Amino acid sequence: MKNIMIAIVALSFLALGCNKPAEDNTDGAHEIVNQDAHSSDHDHGHSDDGHGHDHADDGHESAKPLGADGELVLNGSDKWEADEHTNKSVANMHEMVEKFKMQKEKDYSALVEDLKNEVRSLVSGCKMQGAEHDQLHIWLNDYMNLIVKLSDDTDNTGKEIALNNLAESLHNYTKYFK
Repeated sequence: MKNIMIAIVALSFLALGCNKPAEDNTDGAHEIVNQDAHSSDHDHGHSDDGHGHDHADDGHESAKPLGADGELVLNGSDKWEADEHTNKSVANMHEMVEKFKMQKEKDYSALVEDLKNEVRSLVSGCKMQGAEHDQLHIWLNDYMNLIVKLSDDTDNTGKEIALNNLAESLHNYTKYFK
């Protein structure tokens, strides 16, 4: 029950912060982005439309294809433009995972907390807008689910599979974002 309440509160804050409808298909992944990450002074430039400007005037087509069923897709044949903060956060997480994979003694709980903190930082500093922002949400939702999976797995085999899936997701980010 506690996890459900945390997830509901976190989804509410994420939805309000990004002005996107909350979809509860995360199996608890949004508990990563909690109330602490969305303080009252956190608006990163959002206004009524969620981003502080009219998307029709941002130089992007307003109706980019998002793929079937919220699938991550390229921007035509190009990668999506990500902001410097997002790219840095993803690079930090990639480095954390790669260093962790090399360790003999693995503290999965510490890695999970470090990754959650970096996700919070990514979300709180996000300046992306429009279709690339929507695509980031698709990638980030899947990525957060993998962090939750790493946290929830009870045996080392399951944790290693989750860790490898996290590494693959971080690699996939570079296939879709520049």
